[in-house]
Amino acid sequence: MACARYYNAIVRLLIDVLLNYAQDRQCSRPRSGGFGETKAYFLSTESQNSTGDLHGHMLVWIENMPTTTAQYYELPKHRDFQHRIDDYVSSIASSSFPVSLDRCSSCSSTDIAAMQFCAKCSRNLGVVRAEHLPYNVALVKCNLVGPSL
Repeated sequence: MACARYYNAIVRLLIDVLLNYAQDRQCSRPRSGGFGETKAYFLSTESQNSTGDLHGHMLVWIENMPTTTAQYYELPKHRDFQHRIDDYVSSIASSSFPVSLDRCSSCSSTDIAAMQFCAKCSRNLGVVRAEHLPYNVALVKCNLVGPSL
């Protein structure tokens, strides 16, 4: 009985927070959930035959999402969709090292130098072969502390 209550509490939390769906009023709340505005959901709960563990299978209908497989596969071909995906990924991802070339992050000394780093030359930090250029600055060498990320 305790497992069923726990499962029910987790599922209700998932619907409430991730989908942002008001279960008592059976409607979406003003702000979108994790996938967009939830129009509806269907949850089927069952137990595993061998262990009796509860688990669910859920369908979620999201506002303005494709309703057919053909529409789903057509969507990435549109420039507007591609730009929205690019904007989203750019807003949550970073592709640069958090290296400060102004001062040492450990001692705040300004007596630092960028060290060249190349994945192909990783055994010899600070040494980059000309054929492997361009390289990335991944390390900073502080004359007081030493190399650091």
